[in-house]
Amino acid sequence: MPEGEFDQTGSGLYTPDPDAGHDSADVSDEQLLARYRQQFEQTAAEYPAGTVLSAFGLGVGFGAALGFALGRIVREQPPSLPNRAEQLGEKMLASLREVVPESVARYLD
Repeated sequence: MPEGEFDQTGSGLYTPDPDAGHDSADVSDEQLLARYRQQFEQTAAEYPAGTVLSAFGLGVGFGAALGFALGRIVREQPPSLPNRAEQLGEKMLASLREVVPESVARYLD
């Protein structure tokens, strides 16, 4: 690999060493890819918990986005769903009104 270094600030920019006498065009895509892979592995080894949490967060985010998109495409929500939730809530409040003292039950109306 030609002499040079990658920017350590995380930008991934490659700066060839001017004293090495190599042209930056001599760096092939495979060499850059190998260097990026090496840099990623080094970062993952230095920060294993952060790497795992980042990968987990990305997976959950992509999964949620995909699930939401597919759920909207495959099945539209029935218009009666909010009514069912309201009915269930009313049944629960009615049950609670029967059990709690009257002074508390008036707040459940």
